Amino acid sequence: MNNNVILKFHYEFDEELITGDPETDTLKVEITDMIPELSVSNYSSFTLCDGYVYKDEQNPEKIGIYNKSAQRLGFVPQEYNDEVDDFTHGVNTPCFIYIYPYIGNDGEQSLKGEIRIIRT
Repeated sequence: MNNNVILKFHYEFDEELITGDPETDTLKVEITDMIPELSVSNYSSFTLCDGYVYKDEQNPEKIGIYNKSAQRLGFVPQEYNDEVDDFTHGVNTPCFIYIYPYIGNDGEQSLKGEIRIIRT
């Protein structure tokens, strides 16, 4: 039995709301250390949402990923902090958040996530 699941996702932006080139004016980064409250059974409200990235107030060496309600969903991987900091100029910057389920090699369900930071 094949346990692999392939999910394809497509989204479009209203061209009147976004200017510039998506390849040079956005930055794609994975989400690490997602909050434990996010699980396969309740992730759907965060499947695709908008939010922000900025330095975590309680842990300033980390860049947090927050939804519009200011709930931290996870962090930017530590190895990308400098690149994200340069891209955002160290300020609160909007992003699109995409969280999705997957089945690992061990057969366990889990979540992955990525963000697309928008140059402001």
